[in-house]
Amino acid sequence: YLKILANLKTKTHQSTFIFDGNLSKNFFSKIVKKRELGNFNNYFVPANFNKLHVFSEKLMYFNNFSLLLNLKEASALGKRNFDDAVQACRYLSKLLNNKFQSIIVTNGSKIACGIEKKELFMIKPRELTKKSSRSGAGDFFFACFIAAHLKKTNHSNKEKLIYADERTHEYLN
Repeated sequence: YLKILANLKTKTHQSTFIFDGNLSKNFFSKIVKKRELGNFNNYFVPANFNKLHVFSEKLMYFNNFSLLLNLKEASALGKRNFDDAVQACRYLSKLLNNKFQSIIVTNGSKIACGIEKKELFMIKPRELTKKSSRSGAGDFFFACFIAAHLKKTNHSNKEKLIYADERTHEYLN
């Protein structure tokens, strides 16, 4: 990792790191202390619900990160149950003192909600016409949101959610 940071210091373009919850707490705590990390687009995707409690102990880990969570993961991170994704976004925003880039919380086919700089944005996902497996749909949605964030820099966050929803709808139908 240190070699990657050293090489990226010489680059003039914005880079992206995507971290998942399978990282060890020790490794992740070393990474987040690196000042250079603030120069990058950093995403945290839990990937392992059972290990998420490890990261909920030090929420300052997520300063300048974008968090991509489902409602169950948001509840684990916030150490409370939420009725919906909007409530989860608002609560986590306050809990993290708005020191994050963005927070996206999904609740299956009900809603995809996000918050950035205290501005809430959301969409209702399109209904599926086929009975297909939804396995991996959340991960695919988040990958498409990240792609939209990188490729469509002039688009609003809501437009990025719409892009992710459209790609996910195509994937599942």
